[in-house]
Order: sequence, then structure tokens, then C-alpha cells
Amino acid sequence: MLKSSITILYAITILVAVLLVGCVSDDQADFPNNSQINITSNAAVVSLLKNLVSETDALSEDQQCFKFNYPIVLGYNNDSNISIESYAGLLSTIAAQSSNFNITGVQFPIEITFRNTSARIRIENEQELLSLLTECGYTSLRDEFERLFRQCFTFDFPVTVLDSIKREVPITTDQEFDTFFNGQNKNYQPEFKFPLNLLVGSDAVSEQIQTYFDFYEVVDACPGCPSIRIDSSRVSNTMYRFIADFEIKPEYELFWIVDQETFPFVEGENAITRGFDFGLHKVCIKATSPDCLSGIEECKDITVCPELFFIAEQEGVTTTYTFAADFPEIQDVPYKWLVNGEFQENDGGPGADNMFTFQFEPGSNNEVCILSEITGCAEISKFCVQIEVPQ
Repeated sequence: MLKSSITILYAITILVAVLLVGCVSDDQADFPNNSQINITSNAAVVSLLKNLVSETDALSEDQQCFKFNYPIVLGYNNDSNISIESYAGLLSTIAAQSSNFNITGVQFPIEITFRNTSARIRIENEQELLSLLTECGYTSLRDEFERLFRQCFTFDFPVTVLDSIKREVPITTDQEFDTFFNGQNKNYQPEFKFPLNLLVGSDAVSEQIQTYFDFYEVVDACPGCPSIRIDSSRVSNTMYRFIADFEIKPEYELFWIVDQETFPFVEGENAITRGFDFGLHKVCIKATSPDCLSGIEECKDITVCPELFFIAEQEGVTTTYTFAADFPEIQDVPYKWLVNGEFQENDGGPGADNMFTFQFEPGSNNEVCILSEITGCAEISKFCVQIEVPQ
């Protein structure tokens, strides 16, 4: 009696699976007889299939970065499997997924062939599958997680994550997760123990996700942070104008940050004009929105340097010349004199005479320069004069 019940239950499972992927024709995909193959869930295959689907409106199989050498066997979240016989079958199977019935893994090894090649590449494990994502320029789970975590969603603690060697790590606070995540290597892909609860959106609605397919459903529903751009133009030597060069929507909250000092945007204005002291400065725009809760920043570094100048005067018919520096803010700008690239003396700033005298060799050709000593201005703020001394 028990054996009969198990048989009936197994038959019902397969029937439901077939109905859910009913749009897949018999010659494109098939539930194999060994449909109880144990296929381990992994995020890499879900990410890979997600990238393939995002391209299908424009690309045929031959235009994709690679193609599978069929058949391949995919695993579902109900522990059933399906054998995929063609690209069309793969697309149909991907499209037929739902929260209750979705792909969670692939049976390794698989073989692929890169576009415009004939070599069959064997992929043995999840790490090699992640390398394929990188090779093709596809986004990984980590890419999406880092883009949207604390922007569109965060954890509804407690949660359990797996580290790079598959050990379960319970996490109860943001600080614990940051310590954990920063302690993993750069190739680490977030791996969760399901079910996992997320707080989604500006209202922090708790949603339970059972698989990586569910995670991507959250990702797809979230636009993420806006694309912002800052442009600048110089008004005068020390004055700059900065423009928010993007569409500003009503739901955005925007701030200017000038050398770490924050200013709110003035309604109806998308630009500011600021004067600066000489040196290095950073100007940023920060934007937050319901889909970008922690905000995003775009910055521009500027270097404000003095415009140096001096005049040269020969003393009679001698080979001695006197040089007099003369430019705005001269009492605030330290600089140095150089002859033919060699340092001679410091000058400029409070109390300096801004004069320099030098005796040249008869018949020589020389370069005299003043060079600003302000941080960041050494190569920008420089003024030179050629001195040809007669015999």
C-alpha cells in the first residue's frame, strides 16, 4: 500500500511539472527517466540563464556569447529534472518558470562552444560556470546584490548565509553581515540558506524568497538607483559652475556635496556656482529615491591653480637678468624659481619680494620658470620664458 502511494505521488509530481512547462515541445525538452537526479542548487546557473533571457529579443543562438552542446539537464526547486535538447527548448523552459516551479541548478559537467569557434569547452563545476559569466560580460548574483542591497531591499534578520567554503553562518545584524561579507574573497558569490526573508522597497515590506529565481524576481521589480551625471565649467580662475546633467524626477531627493559640506538642491535649479581656494577639491551630487534608499553619488575632482606670470629685464649690456613675478593673489601663492630645470630659490607668499636675479653664460640659451608649490598644481601652474643671451 505504501509503495503504491509513493508511486501515485511521484506520478502527480511529474504531471504537474509537465503542465507547468507545457509550452515546451517534446523534441525540445524532456523529463528524463532518471528525473530524481540530485542536482545541487547554485546561483551561477540561475544568473547565466537570466542573462540569456535578457538577450533573446535581439540575439539568436549563433549571436550569443556561447551555446550549449545539448542535451543538458536542469534541476527544479521540487527536486525534479528536465533534459533540454535545443536552444528553443531552453528558452521555453526558462519562460515557463514561476515562484512555485523554477530552475535551481544544472547537472555537471556541461559542454559549451564559444561564438565563432568550434572547440567544445567542458565546464565541471559552479566556479567554472562563474568564469563563463565573466568571460561573456554577464552580470552575476553578486553584481545585482551589490547594486541593490540597502537600496531596494535589505535582510529581515535573522538570516543564514554560506561562506566561500560552504559553511553556514548565522547573521542577526547589518554589522555582522558587513563583517562577514568583507571577509570573503573578491570572487565570493552571496549564497543563502533558504527560505530567506527580505525587507523590500521604501515601505520595507517583508517578502520570503525560496530560491534564487525569487531573488531575481525582487531584482526585476526594482529599478535601482538613477543614472546621474555632473558636468562643470570654469567661470573664472577660481570660480566654477556645476550642473546636474540628468533628468530630475519628482521622487528624487538631491544634494550637493562640496568638499564634504552638504547643500540641498534649490527647487527648480539644477546648478550651483562656487568659488574655491587654490588646491584640490571634490564636488558631488547625491541622489536618493524610493528605489535607492542609501543613495548614489557622482563626483568630480577639480584642481584650482594660480595663473603665474613674470617679466624679465636685462641689466644693461651684461648677462645678468632680473625677473619680477606679477599675478593675482601673489601674496597667497608660494612658488619657486627654476633655471634650465634646476631649482634656484623659493618665493611668493606673505612678505616675499617676488624678485629673482641670475647671471647667465654668454651665448647661452636658457629657460627660466616659476612653478607653483600648491598641492596638485606643480604640472598645471607653470610659467616659463626663454632667455637667449648674446656673446
